[in-house]
Amino acid sequence: MIVHIFVKTLPAKHLLQSDRKIFHTNDLAVLWGAASRYKVQYFPEIDRLINSQTIDTMIANKLVAITDRSAQHKTIAGRDIYDIHHFFVQGYPYNYNPAVIQERTGLEPAQYFAKLFAFIKKRVTRRSSTRT
Repeated sequence: MIVHIFVKTLPAKHLLQSDRKIFHTNDLAVLWGAASRYKVQYFPEIDRLINSQTIDTMIANKLVAITDRSAQHKTIAGRDIYDIHHFFVQGYPYNYNPAVIQERTGLEPAQYFAKLFAFIKKRVTRRSSTRT
C-alpha cells in the first residue's frame, strides 16, 4: 500500500486536528490519508518519474477541499472549484475516489455531495473566494 504524505512547514498552532493523522516534529507536520491512491508517472517536461496522486484521488480531495477549507480557515478558495472544472474541461471522466471522501469527511459520498451542494448554493458567490 502506498501512503500519501503531505509535508507542510507551519507552526504547530496553525494545524487543526481532523480525521487525518497529524504528527508534530517541531514546526513540521506530516499528514496522510490511507485512502489516497498514487501512480508513478513520467513528466517529460522535466524528464522525471514522479509518484503522484491518481486523477480520481485528486478530484476527491478537491471536492472535499471546498468545505474543508471553509471549516478550517473560514474562507473559500476559488482554485478548488476551478481545479474541479479544469479536470472536466480537459476531458477527464467524472470519476472520484469514494474512499477519500469517506475518510476525510466521515460521510458516504452521496451524503457528502448533498452537503456540498447545499454549501455551494448557500456560500459560493462571486465574492466568496475572499470571505464566507
